[in-house]
Amino acid sequence: MPFADSLKNAHSAINYKKALFIIFTVIVIVFGLINTPFTERWNAKPEVYLYFTGVFSLSLFLVFWNIKNNVIEFNIIDLTLIIYFSYFLVYELLESSLTHFYLRDDFLSLLTAVCLYVCFKQIIKFSPDICGLIVLLIVSIELLLGFYQAFSRGLTHKPLFGHITGTFRNSGVFAIFLACCLPYVFSILDKEKKEFFNKKIIKALILGVILLIVADKSRTGLLLVFLTILFIYRKTFFRLWERYVKDRFLMKLWICCLCIIAILLLIYLKYPSFIGRYFIWKIAISMFMDKPFWGWGLAGFEKYYLYHQADYFKTHISDNIQYVNVAEEATNAFCEYLMILVRFGLVGFILFFFFLYKSLITYLKHRTPNIYPALTLLLILISSVFYYSFRVSIILAVAMLSLAEVASKIPSIRISNWGLRQLNRGLYALLLIGAVVYCEGQYQATLLWKETGKYRVKNGGYSLHLFAKAYPELRHRSNFLYNYGAILFETGYYQKSIKVMEECRRIEAGIDLLLFLGNAYQQTNNNIQAEACYKEASYMAPSRFNPKYLLVQFYLKNRMIEKALPIVKEIIRMPEKVHSEEVDNMKNEMANILLKYK
Repeated sequence: MPFADSLKNAHSAINYKKALFIIFTVIVIVFGLINTPFTERWNAKPEVYLYFTGVFSLSLFLVFWNIKNNVIEFNIIDLTLIIYFSYFLVYELLESSLTHFYLRDDFLSLLTAVCLYVCFKQIIKFSPDICGLIVLLIVSIELLLGFYQAFSRGLTHKPLFGHITGTFRNSGVFAIFLACCLPYVFSILDKEKKEFFNKKIIKALILGVILLIVADKSRTGLLLVFLTILFIYRKTFFRLWERYVKDRFLMKLWICCLCIIAILLLIYLKYPSFIGRYFIWKIAISMFMDKPFWGWGLAGFEKYYLYHQADYFKTHISDNIQYVNVAEEATNAFCEYLMILVRFGLVGFILFFFFLYKSLITYLKHRTPNIYPALTLLLILISSVFYYSFRVSIILAVAMLSLAEVASKIPSIRISNWGLRQLNRGLYALLLIGAVVYCEGQYQATLLWKETGKYRVKNGGYSLHLFAKAYPELRHRSNFLYNYGAILFETGYYQKSIKVMEECRRIEAGIDLLLFLGNAYQQTNNNIQAEACYKEASYMAPSRFNPKYLLVQFYLKNRMIEKALPIVKEIIRMPEKVHSEEVDNMKNEMANILLKYK
């Protein structure tokens, strides 16, 4: 065979392998991401572990494939990302029990994000345009589903607000995701070479994104869309400014006034939401002030937030009645930077901003004409001021994609030392193989957990058997422990229920959990602990009727009439957030008790 034909066949084989690799990656990313939940609280969803195992395996394969000619390549962004991740790894290992090793769901998601970063960097080497097309494909899927949801509700004359959710089951997250991906859609329009898509289709996608965000009334989504359009058409705006604006000081004053009016209008339109978010920030800041240096730990917010909220109402309830109606359970601070401060203190916060600073400085130093990935990353960082963007798997993945595109334009350091190469391979292989083995155990245990739902009503004994079998693997999952404790309580195993629920309480506080615990303590005649649980739950969310109602029932059963009557009067006076027959029955019952003991 002539040399030219051999070379041609070898080149075709390489292209064939690249095409297969890209197709496999698209399948893992697209179909995996649109089915993954938030980065934590996964519940009984074993399919989530299949996605993570796929990402880990793909990343491991790429690391070994990429170290060609015994050379390792990395740049300053890669290095700072590794340092930041290593800090979280050490923190996680220190928090894990020596007798029961586990990885938290959100840490596993962070590990997956780092692996996705590795994957995306390799994809960009093969085909620089493929990542943008992956984002475009995901956005198109979400848009089709969003318009279907809007059309279905429109036909039945139901309100659209809060119900256009795509695959996210949350309208706010859906709007923020679309807004953050908008620069990638614009990037298709900006290319001069022949495209896969007609530009009219791309313009229709952009219009569709804007329409759905407007229909969803997402304040953060609208802000991100405004910033995107302002940045992309900045030259046009500057030309108009230079041509038509005569008195620039007066125009700047008008713009400032309009911005203030717009902010006040957005606050007014969703005032309860604003007050609720502001109150969460207030409590989160007080948590940070209590432990400013190292923070409360990776699960610190979930463990301790409700207790801080309860402490606040114990001392401030008469002065801050406006917060009573908005105070509820919270698993995040609706601000990622506050979450970093609460969880990891100033040390973690400084490391995070050092990582951002080095990435920004490096990008500005080696800036390329393609600004869209950097703009997407900036939008995600802005949205994180008002939302839990880092806690959404697909938004975190898009952030890693943008970071990989930014990093791919930066010169790399090449290391050819044999020992360092083998150490790098060994450590990476050990970490990811361990993660895959861990995921396999979690997958099998989560299958058992999911199976319990079939037998909970018909065969409670077998359901308990499945829970007990899954317990060693899932005892770090608060949702699992809560469900296990609840079925133990329902089947009369009160002491075992208390043990499991107390274990759950050490992982994450919850109002319903405390009510279950109070009832279980009451069944075992431990009235001191029962009263403490009911009272703590009533302070955690003062607007809820059920904790106070159960506390009244507890006092009446134990003939503590003097303690019961003030709470009876409080329940009668409490305003209803949403009118319901259950609340009416509670109030009528309290009125009868008041008449009886008056």
